Amino acid sequence: MEIEVEQRFDVGLRLFANYTYTNAKIKKNEAKPSTEGKKIIQAPENMFNAGAEVEKYPFSASLTGRYVSKRYGNDENLDTVNGVYSSYDPYFVADIKISYKLTKNATISLSVDNIFDRDYWGYYKAPGRSWFGEVTLRF
Repeated sequence: MEIEVEQRFDVGLRLFANYTYTNAKIKKNEAKPSTEGKKIIQAPENMFNAGAEVEKYPFSASLTGRYVSKRYGNDENLDTVNGVYSSYDPYFVADIKISYKLTKNATISLSVDNIFDRDYWGYYKAPGRSWFGEVTLRF
């Protein structure tokens, strides 16, 4: 199940949010009955995104937060410990991006992913705060 809402305002502001619920379970598995009723691996039950974008020519900025619930890497869902190598932790991270339009066809931007430097594992330890510079040319 998915639900999404978005609201645009005349002042160049857009707010948005979406939520996904996934009830992915193994119904029958004759080859390995111990997995029946367990959650499918790599399928989070809950995901949520929310954010805001604002544009005031020539500047624009966005702030987005995203949440992903616990996932399993083991078909019997035995990997319940979080914060260790090979775990799939639930996490919430926020990202920000600021852009400046130099010309009609050229934009520069700076973005920071995981601005709060949140530690979590997605089998391997996820990268911490990351900075990116970007130049976009449109032809």
